Amino acid sequence: MDVLEHVRDIGRVMREIRRVLRPGGLFIFDTVNRNWLSRLAAVTIVEDVIRIIPKGTHDPEKFIKPSEMKSYLRSSGFQQMPATFTGMGPVGINRRLDFVFVLLPFTWVMYLGHAR
Repeated sequence: MDVLEHVRDIGRVMREIRRVLRPGGLFIFDTVNRNWLSRLAAVTIVEDVIRIIPKGTHDPEKFIKPSEMKSYLRSSGFQQMPATFTGMGPVGINRRLDFVFVLLPFTWVMYLGHAR
């Protein structure tokens, strides 16, 4: 979780995940969509304005569009994939000052999915 948008070679990482996954095993992931809104949310707001993660944590060029993620899954040999991904996003902050996330019907900023 929260790793794929940070790796140098997503194709290589996906192939390695598929290689080490047990036959029939479930790969669950979440990542950040690549667009202006996710750049605003993940970099400008989270890193620059409220500063809850270090500046430079995210490289918006490494964010992954849902269509690209499907291509990576297919080309890495995953067979069973969802037709669509599920969006997720923050809806508030808990007592420990951590974001509280919920599932959303859109993948504009963050999304999650699975494959076998």
